[in-house]
Amino acid sequence: MNRNHWTISRHLVFWIAYAFYFYVVNKLGNSKLSFWTVLYSMPFFILIYYGISYSLNVHLYNKRYLKAISIAFLVYGITFIGIYLLTHGWPGSIGLYADYFTSKPNFSLRKFLQTYLKLIGNFSIFAFLGYQYRLKILSMEQQQQEHEWRRRYEYTTLTQQVSPHLLANIFQSLEQQLSEVRPELRKRIVELYSVMRYFMDSTRPEGRTSVLLAQEIQATKQFISIHDGFSSRKSIFYWQVTGNIEGAFIPSTCLVTLVSNVFKHGDPYSTSQPAIIQVCVQRDLFKITVSNKVRSAKASLESHGVGLENLKGRLEYAYNGNFKLYHSLTDGTFQVHLIVNL
Repeated sequence: MNRNHWTISRHLVFWIAYAFYFYVVNKLGNSKLSFWTVLYSMPFFILIYYGISYSLNVHLYNKRYLKAISIAFLVYGITFIGIYLLTHGWPGSIGLYADYFTSKPNFSLRKFLQTYLKLIGNFSIFAFLGYQYRLKILSMEQQQQEHEWRRRYEYTTLTQQVSPHLLANIFQSLEQQLSEVRPELRKRIVELYSVMRYFMDSTRPEGRTSVLLAQEIQATKQFISIHDGFSSRKSIFYWQVTGNIEGAFIPSTCLVTLVSNVFKHGDPYSTSQPAIIQVCVQRDLFKITVSNKVRSAKASLESHGVGLENLKGRLEYAYNGNFKLYHSLTDGTFQVHLIVNL
């Protein structure tokens, strides 16, 4: 039995038990009361409890105070009319619920308000206690999640055995030694350090979570250039960039990750089917599509599925679900699509 079925069953058992309890308690003071009359009354109890619970858990929890108050008043208003018909019937009669009366059913405003306030008070308190219990459970889950994140952060920190400062010193030393002997290689070293610094900045806990899309595109082009510099072949990427790339933000190394997958699994050297990077920034969203020819299974490196999963997690953190990331494989062409709502 899944969680939803268990919750429904638990609530159903509660209301059945409460119906019997309500019948027994009222039967002690009114022998005319039938169980069917109690069942006719249950919808009012259920309306108050679930109506107020909905107002608290959905609207008050999300700080939509006006909607929460409006729904509460609506529930109380419907209940007011229902209780009047329940206890005093339609005009000129005592209605379907005469069994509730132990004496002549003359209208008494005091007794009516007493019955009404007692009813809405009891079930409103039940709903409020349920809301407080839910808040406590959510707080405990949040604390547990924060504790888990803290442990992961500590583990990640301990696994970073190579100091970024040490790497910086090594690259600066290589740059100085190669400045006169191998100027071309020195240039490659400087570019490599620049990209590595970009990656290191993106992994710092106190660093920026997002950068301008223009910066990410520049870093990606530099990454491609470095990869070509240390390879015997030159890759072919066609860029199609439209819109204001200075007005959109993206998690750093996002596009770099997508392009690195092209080098790992695709064929970025194909002249007949070159890799294409499309970036389109619109008023309320931007789209990125990376398409490339897929290499044969023997030529492709093993896929661990970690890169795209990590990227999806970072996008979720940055955009809180306001994005779509999906991929497709058609006729030997692999495509990754990213759509972000601004």
